Amino acid sequence: MKPGNTYTGSFQALRIDDGQTESMLSGFFDKNVEIRVAQDGSMTASFCNTVYAHSMLDFAIQGSDGVWKGAIKNGSRVPETDASGTVVTTVYTLPIPKLDGKDMVGGVNVQAMGGSEAMNGMYDRYTQVKLVFNKTVTEGFDGFLIKNSGMTQPKIVNRALMTIKGLDADKDGYITDNELKSY
Repeated sequence: MKPGNTYTGSFQALRIDDGQTESMLSGFFDKNVEIRVAQDGSMTASFCNTVYAHSMLDFAIQGSDGVWKGAIKNGSRVPETDASGTVVTTVYTLPIPKLDGKDMVGGVNVQAMGGSEAMNGMYDRYTQVKLVFNKTVTEGFDGFLIKNSGMTQPKIVNRALMTIKGLDADKDGYITDNELKSY
């Protein structure tokens, strides 16, 4: 990647305990990531949170060097609201280490998962996932997929919940309230 350019990347979020199985948090973010390379070679990435955006307070990444960088302390958190003022998506921009194939850990501070504003920056208390970036990036950035797809918040939540094995008991492609209660 060349200094001064912008790229489109993508990633997988895997469970931190086994590093192989996709995490439910994977469905909470758009698959496209905007990667900017500064003149000095340092990089930032912008991730679009599409599920429970009203409840997510911070997003952070830890590189293989063990150093955490969070959007609140080291970058930005930009929420987007609908006509009623409800936060529907939030773009988190933060510094990231070079995409050199080494493991990265992502962490989220989410109110619905017991997080609070006071926990921002306490990265060891965030819910964590293993982040694996695809090795191929595309020059330029055309936007986040979700914003161009017509997906609604309920459809996104349903898709995220489908990643939990066995939650869609009747295999109809939708999660019912009864299936959620049985989980």
